[in-house]
Amino acid sequence: MNKSKLVEVFYSLDAKEITKLRKFLLSPYFNKREDVWELFQYLCKTKESNRKALEKEQVHQALYPNSSYDDGQIRYAMSFLFKLIEQFLVIEDFQQQDLNPTLNLARVYRKRGLTKHFQQTLNTTRAKNKKKSLRDIDYLEYEYQIESEAYFFSEEGERTANKNLQELNDILDIRFIAQKLKQGCTLLAHERISKIKYNKGILVKILEHINDNIQLLEYPSIALYYFYYQATIQKENKTYFEAFKEQLTKSYDLFSMDEMRDLYRMAINYSIRQTNIKTTDYNRFLRETWELYKVGIQKRFLFDHGYLSHFTFKNVVNNALGLKEFSWLKEFIEVYSNFLHQEHKESYLNYGLAQLSFRQKKYKEALSYLQILEGGDLYIKITTKVMYVQIYYVLEEDDVLDSSLASFGAFVNRKDNLNYSKEYYKNFIRFTKKLINVNPFDKQEKALLLKEIQDVKALAERSWLLEQLQNL
Repeated sequence: MNKSKLVEVFYSLDAKEITKLRKFLLSPYFNKREDVWELFQYLCKTKESNRKALEKEQVHQALYPNSSYDDGQIRYAMSFLFKLIEQFLVIEDFQQQDLNPTLNLARVYRKRGLTKHFQQTLNTTRAKNKKKSLRDIDYLEYEYQIESEAYFFSEEGERTANKNLQELNDILDIRFIAQKLKQGCTLLAHERISKIKYNKGILVKILEHINDNIQLLEYPSIALYYFYYQATIQKENKTYFEAFKEQLTKSYDLFSMDEMRDLYRMAINYSIRQTNIKTTDYNRFLRETWELYKVGIQKRFLFDHGYLSHFTFKNVVNNALGLKEFSWLKEFIEVYSNFLHQEHKESYLNYGLAQLSFRQKKYKEALSYLQILEGGDLYIKITTKVMYVQIYYVLEEDDVLDSSLASFGAFVNRKDNLNYSKEYYKNFIRFTKKLINVNPFDKQEKALLLKEIQDVKALAERSWLLEQLQNL
């Protein structure tokens, strides 16, 4: 029973859900079995960590104290309770969708031929949907379902009755176009990380249709994904991204927090890709990324269940360092490290402060933060080793530098999960050693090293190496 679906689902419920489930199971409409109720009570009193108490033999003894062990009997009770919990979860989810109950009630009235009740309930549903602040795809879906009910009702009346066929067709088109564009953006994002080329189906025709029917861009759920898709495939045309940003700014209250999180991540990823291209727009998009991060964090769009991910935290630190926004970054690190998951809080706080001190050329201070950095994930560990090398190089502590380079090299060789990054760090170590040994008075030797650093494809901390070579 320890590994059963029942145990896994039951212990995923929170206290409020357990209270509601108790009332659900006490209703004879749903449950008439006493042993199912007893099993629920037993689980309520038993901690998930008490594996022995959750063995089927132990549970059977508690439920049927005067009976010998019957595996089929306990399995049947478990199965019955599991199905009731599933039913409870479905009902809870259904009721949390504010329009589902009234829309389904309208459907029931229509099927029973209760015209007056149907029309009142459908009008109420339509009004509730119009009053909603959100204008996402779910809003369009409800609009379509409402119009569908109105059509089905008219179908059951006279054949010559005025029907809402045009409205039904229009909202179906709008709903489909919005969903197809959103899915198209998802495919583009996955293409970049998976190297898989997807067939976009009729999306090309949809883009042409929007171009011919520009009024469709009045729907935020169409405009946002249309502009983003076009910005992504038409890389040279930045006007689409500007239109996307403008629409995003106007849409703060029109989409759920989950969807706004996705939209902000899309915007940030686009902006980061522009900085990676290293064109004349580099500084513009570096600041663009920073501005997007600021708004996304301020409005909590980039939070997930109250937490800021350590990936986002790291990216904000690196982005602000690139802009030399040191005062802002110090406040960000001190405030928002408190919103990291506990397992990442201490390491990323010290990582951020170490990076900030290093970029401000406060090398001793940076070392003090690195020295209290314990544990951390692979990124923290490898970044720490890079910084040790850089600091000891600048401080001209040759013995410690040699030791750090040897330690770093052994670490890189040992870590198979570095994947493609391994070559980047191996080259960093190799060129740092060349930097140490280059003759600072030999212009030809320095020029050759400069060309090597510039030409090599896989290299971590390229700009730092170039800066040190220039300072020789």
